[in-house]
This record gives sequence, C-alpha cells and structure tokens, in this order.
Amino acid sequence: MTKIETQFVIVHEEKIFVDEEGFLDLRRKEISDMDEIIGLENIQGLKTLWLGNFDEADENPEIYKESYNTFNEFKIIDSLKPLTYLDLSYNLDLEILPENLNELQFLEELVISSRKLKTLPKYLINLLNLKALGIVECRALEILPESIGNLRKLEKLYVGNCRQLESLPESIGKLESLKISKIEKCSSLISLPNTLGNLKSLESLEIKELISLKSLPNSIVELKKLEVLQINKCGLLTSIPEDIGNLKNLKEFSISDCNLLTSIPESIGNLESLKMLKIERCSSLISLPNTLGNLKSLESLEMEELFSLKSLPNSIVELKKLKV
Repeated sequence: MTKIETQFVIVHEEKIFVDEEGFLDLRRKEISDMDEIIGLENIQGLKTLWLGNFDEADENPEIYKESYNTFNEFKIIDSLKPLTYLDLSYNLDLEILPENLNELQFLEELVISSRKLKTLPKYLINLLNLKALGIVECRALEILPESIGNLRKLEKLYVGNCRQLESLPESIGKLESLKISKIEKCSSLISLPNTLGNLKSLESLEIKELISLKSLPNSIVELKKLEVLQINKCGLLTSIPEDIGNLKNLKEFSISDCNLLTSIPESIGNLESLKMLKIERCSSLISLPNTLGNLKSLESLEMEELFSLKSLPNSIVELKKLKV
C-alpha cells in the first residue's frame, strides 16, 4: 500500500480512508462540528475533500449555532493547502464561507451550496487556479460579485437553483477560458448580460428553467466556438436572436418548452455545422423557416408537440444527411 492509502480520519469512531488519488469523502456522515473529524490535519497529499451534511443543524439549531463558528473558522485550512477539489454542497445552512478559503491556492474545483448564503466573498478572485465553479441550491443568493470576472482560468461555471438571483454580473464576459456554462432553475433571473458574447472560448451553453427570462442577449451570436446550445423551459421567452445563423460552429441546438416562442429565425439555415436540431413542446410556434433545407450537415431532426404548427417546410427534403 502507498502512503496515501494508509491515511485516514475518524468520524464517530469510524475510519474513513483517503484513497490513492488523495480523495476523502465525508458526505452524509452526520457531522455537526469540524472537531468531529479526527486526524484531518495530519493527512498528507489530500487533493479532494467532500465535506458536509450537517444534519443536526435542522434538528437542533443550538447545536448548529455552536458548530457553525467552528466551521466558519476552518482552523485546519493550513493542512488543506494542497487541495485541488473542495465540495461544500451539503452545508445547507452555511451563511458565509470560511474567510481563509482564499488560502487554497491550488484549488481547481469548488462547489458551494447553502440555502442561507446571500453573497459570495470577494476573495474568490484570489483562487487564481480555479477551473470549475458550481453554485448550487443557494436559494438566498441575490448577487454574484463583479470580481468573478477575474477568474481567468475558469473553464466551467454552473449556477443552479438560486431562486433570488436576478442577474449575472457584466464581468462574466471576462472569463476568457470559459468553455462550459450551465444556468438553470434561477426563477428570478430576468436577463443575461450582453457581455456573454465576449466568451470566445465557450463551447457549450445550457439555459434551463429560467421562468422569468424574456429574451436572450443578441451578443450570443458572437460565440464563434459554441458547439452546443440548449434552451429549455424558459416560459416567457418570445424570440431567438435573428442572427443565430452566425454560430458557424454550432453542432447541437435544442429548444423546448418555450410556449411563447412563435417563430425560428430564417438565419438558422446558415448553421452549416449543425448535426442535431431539437424543437419540442413550443405550443405557440406556428411555422418553421424554409431555410431549414440548407442545413446540409443535419443528421437528426426531432420535433414533438408543436401543436400550432400546421405544416413543414418543403425544403426539408433537401436534408440529404438526415437519418430516419
């Protein structure tokens, strides 16, 4: 056995071993106090730490009140500096993030989840090696800091189920390395920043269940490297940017459950790389553009429950690569 395989912590008299990759999973261990994790400060080479599920917080707020301060201080941070992955997604009552998290200079992936967290600390910009950031189930979160745009190495951004979040910062357009972004179930989000079009490295954009979103920024047509675009359950969305056809590298385009959408832009016929097109459950869609027949690379076309659609464009017979 290697050195890392023989290392372990003790939680409630149970030994929990660090695997050979430096991975330690402490989820669902009913931890109410960081002091219950015995030996964590002695672990060498720890790369991935999954923390959380302070279950007793719901059952006994007094216990949580006492333990919260312990977690907030995160006293063992000095021994965690080699961490590259930290998951805090089960700490549902965390009101603020530990201030010394900014000392995790090797951190590449961070997942945050708390129903009481209202803001993210500005010090996140100090995590200069961060490549993936997940903000999940932060139901009280109202804003994201403008400083998030300084995370120049960030490649993946996921924001989900943040019900009070009304907007994303303009600085998001500075995330020059961002390749994948998914934004979903943020019911108060009414707009997306026009700077979205500055994300020159973006390859995949998923927008789902943004029930207050009325329009997409026209700038998304500038995402030259975009390969996947998914728009789902945006009930107030009435249109798609007219120049959507500028996305020459787009390979998959899916739009569904957008019941106020009445048309698809003619320029869709310019999507020369498009291989998959899915249009489903858009009950107000009355027509499809005749330019659909120009999609020479299209292999898959899925259309379901388009109840207002009376006919298909004759041009679809020109789709020679379409697989039945």
